[in-house]
Amino acid sequence: MFRNAVEVDPAYADAHAGICDTLLERFAPTHSVKDFASAEGACQRALELDNKAAIVHIALGNLYRNSGEYETAVDAFDTAIRLNFNSPAAFVGLA
Repeated sequence: MFRNAVEVDPAYADAHAGICDTLLERFAPTHSVKDFASAEGACQRALELDNKAAIVHIALGNLYRNSGEYETAVDAFDTAIRLNFNSPAAFVGLA
């Protein structure tokens, strides 16, 4: 569905963030380098499109957590919380 959304609107940052998170879910059990690289690309595209969207920083936090870059993940989740204090996903990621 996220890919369909990007086909309709290539500048829809939330859909790119959703693609990132979906690919990370596939990466977690398989550790597929291809899935991780694709997730990273989707997250970076989302950030380019909208660096003020909390959902984008949550996806980045998930990406960094999965890559073992924990301090960078904390920074991304903190940014998401600053952008949207009412985001449970940002607090869950930070936890």
